Amino acid sequence: MLLPVAYALTALGAPRLRPEKPPSSIVLPASVKDGTTLGRAAYEFDVPAEGLVSVAVIASNPQLKVELRRLDDSVVARCTAKAGTCTTGAMLPPGRYRCRLSTRPLSNSYFSFELGLLTNATLRTDGVSAGMAMAALRALNAAYKRGDARKPIVALSDMSVSSGEKRQWVYNASTQRLLVQVRVAHGEGSQSSSPGFANAFGDVPNSKKSSLGLMRTGRFYSGTYGRSLWLEGLEPTRNGHVRQRSIVVHPWEGADDTYVQSAHEVAPTWGCPGVSRALPELYWTSLNGGALMYFWHPSIEAE
Repeated sequence: MLLPVAYALTALGAPRLRPEKPPSSIVLPASVKDGTTLGRAAYEFDVPAEGLVSVAVIASNPQLKVELRRLDDSVVARCTAKAGTCTTGAMLPPGRYRCRLSTRPLSNSYFSFELGLLTNATLRTDGVSAGMAMAALRALNAAYKRGDARKPIVALSDMSVSSGEKRQWVYNASTQRLLVQVRVAHGEGSQSSSPGFANAFGDVPNSKKSSLGLMRTGRFYSGTYGRSLWLEGLEPTRNGHVRQRSIVVHPWEGADDTYVQSAHEVAPTWGCPGVSRALPELYWTSLNGGALMYFWHPSIEAE
C-alpha cells in the first residue's frame, strides 16, 4: 500500500488576476498546504498507471475553481469550493496531467488540497478482489462525473466474502491511504444456506435484504443502536429505497469480536450494514457527512 508524502507548496500572485505561472511539478500522492492564491496556480503530475485520481480542496474563497486537465488543456474533472470544500476526480490512463486552481482576487485568501491515485494494484495489495476493485473504480468514476462526491472518503464492501472476515475497506482517495478495514453485516433476507455468506440482494421494503451499489452517507444522528449514519441511494434501480427502508450504518453487537469469535460470522441485521461497537473514532468521523459507500457482489455484474 502506498503512503502519502507531503509537499508544501505556495502559489503566489498579485492583487489582480494575471496569466498563469508555469506549473509546479508534484508527485502523487501530494499534499499542498497553506497556499495563497490571488489569481491562478497550476501543478503538473504524472499518473504512472490507470486509476482513479482524486482531488480534495479546502479554501477560504468560495469561488475557488479546481480543474483536472490534460496537457492539451481539455478538462477531465472540475469542482467549485462553494462551501469552502470540494472533491472531484476521474479515471485516467497513464500520462501527465495538470491540476489548475483559479479565483477572483481576495486578500488573505488561502487554499490547501490533496491529490491521490487509487489503482487496481493498490486495492489488490490491500486484499480487495480483482472483480470488486475494477467495479468500485468504475462506480466511483461515475459518481465523480455526476458530482455525487462531497468528500474523498470511500468505503468498499465485498459482500461475496464471509461476514466473519473484514470485508469493508475505508480509504481516503485523495491521500491513497487505507484508513481502516472492518467487518460489516448483511441483512437476514440476504443470508444464504452457508452461515456468514449472502447471495440475495434487493431494495424492496420489508425484505430485510442488503442493497448493492453506490450510496452516500448523511450526518450523524442518534438511533436505536446509538450514533448512526443515514444512507442515500445513488443508483435508483439498486438502492433507491434505502432511506425509505431506514437502511443505516449503525453499531451492532453482532459484529463485535466476542460474537464473531463464537459464531464465526456477523449476526445478520434487517438490511443495515451494521459494524462493531468497538470501532475507532476514525471510522465514524471519516464516514460522517458525504462519504461514498460501495457494496459489491459478483451478481451485480449480471444485472
